Amino acid sequence: LIKAVHSIGATVVESVFHHFQPVGVSGVIILAESHLTVHTWPEFHYAAIDLFTCDAGIDYEKAEKELVRLFRSRRSDKKIIARGRMAQIQKNAG
Repeated sequence: LIKAVHSIGATVVESVFHHFQPVGVSGVIILAESHLTVHTWPEFHYAAIDLFTCDAGIDYEKAEKELVRLFRSRRSDKKIIARGRMAQIQKNAG
């Protein structure tokens, strides 16, 4: 995950991962640009990843390709959700 974050030019601030017994992991990587989270269910060959950023320069396509490569996924599904209205927030703050 750290490799994927670096590949898209994001900045790691901190990371925390919890390993479940006998398998699985949940974790968060705090980014200067926001965060990336992961929850895995190895017994079902499944991982859910959320990449949230406030940097318009982040390439989500590249992030997905890198995560698929690193996880050796045979399949991936993605949803891009525009959250917030940064332009409006900035306008109102000014």
